[in-house]
Amino acid sequence: MDMIELIDNKDEHLHKPQNIPYWRESYYFNAMDPKNNIFTVSTMGYMPYEKTSHYFSVLYIDDKLYSHVGFQKLNNENDIRENPTDGKSSFKLIKEHDEWNVKLKKRNFEMDYSWKARFPVFEYIGGWKIPNILVQEHYEQSGTVKGTIKMKDGSLREINGFGHRDHSWGVRDWIYIDNWYWTSVQFEDGKMALNCWLNLIGGKKYMHGFISIKNKNIAIKNIEVETKIKQNNPNQPQSAIFTLIDENKKEYSLKAETKYLMTLPQSYKDGIAYVNETISKFEMNGEVGYGVAEYLRSERKK
Repeated sequence: MDMIELIDNKDEHLHKPQNIPYWRESYYFNAMDPKNNIFTVSTMGYMPYEKTSHYFSVLYIDDKLYSHVGFQKLNNENDIRENPTDGKSSFKLIKEHDEWNVKLKKRNFEMDYSWKARFPVFEYIGGWKIPNILVQEHYEQSGTVKGTIKMKDGSLREINGFGHRDHSWGVRDWIYIDNWYWTSVQFEDGKMALNCWLNLIGGKKYMHGFISIKNKNIAIKNIEVETKIKQNNPNQPQSAIFTLIDENKKEYSLKAETKYLMTLPQSYKDGIAYVNETISKFEMNGEVGYGVAEYLRSERKK
């Protein structure tokens, strides 16, 4: 599928909730600052059918993990609000397709950063369309991140790096996805970013992706992934090689080395989907970057 720039500002805001199973509207942000040894991911999702909202954040500072998980009950549509917050994690839109403010307040620290666009927003045309499994509208964007983390002892850490965000709305039933590979990479030179996504379902491949460079996006047309696991544990991805072919038939080899790993089991009536969320170091064509690599695998009941 080709890719186009998303130009409708209303898509940054909430969409009409659908009262059907596994429909959700989600916002996702990450920030990578290897120079200050700070890496963080924050996301949230409204799930009207399940009558709940879910907030999740991880923050690594000097190799130490801080995390946040929050749930809030949704009594009706009035509880689904712009600029979502659970009182600890918050996401505030400043300017459509350009700037957001992300905060996380915990007992040990307060994180507050500005996420500002550095490449245009791009949408996956047609979204993610896999009938009865994944039917979502979806767009992604790379940005710069600046802010602070105030620790309990009064010390202040600066955040000054690059990051990624996405916004999606629609149905996502993870248990029927056999394998899912998703990456967002911010290269250290600041001139390039990459995002790609590969789903394997019943022997079929579904994929999207693009490389952001010089105010344009180059579509990725094919993705192959080889993973190396630790101690024969499929939920311990150690490294991976993503072989990518773009719309100009240029081939890339993206190497990922896991730096931090968190496994997030998602329980369903038909089994468990394991989301293995990693902060990883990447290398492609001699350029080094940092970002997120997600490896999902499902174990369905027989």
